[in-house]
Amino acid sequence: QETMGAAEDVSLACAYAALILHDGGQKVDAGAIDKMLAAANVKAAGFDACLFEKALTGASVKDLIEAASQVGGGGGGGGAAPAAAAAAPAAAAKKAAPPPEEEETMDFDLFG
Repeated sequence: QETMGAAEDVSLACAYAALILHDGGQKVDAGAIDKMLAAANVKAAGFDACLFEKALTGASVKDLIEAASQVGGGGGGGGAAPAAAAAAPAAAAKKAAPPPEEEETMDFDLFG
């Protein structure tokens, strides 16, 4: 099992601090994040909290949380019902194939 390095630990601590501040109705800024990190005895470089402040400036933390918690659309669905599968070839046969499109010639040679 891999363990996180110091940089990942600090980033995670900054993210948690930002979430705690937001949940408490406080302004999420570098100073407040630094205070949270100090209270948690997390040693961070001076720029870590500033990066989180800049990333969250103008963003809604609530919207970010909601977007992160939504399940994606994912791949295709399951197979079609057998009756629908049998009807598909008949429908495809009834459709006339569209006329082929002509390719445009270009005077561009990638390798020449």
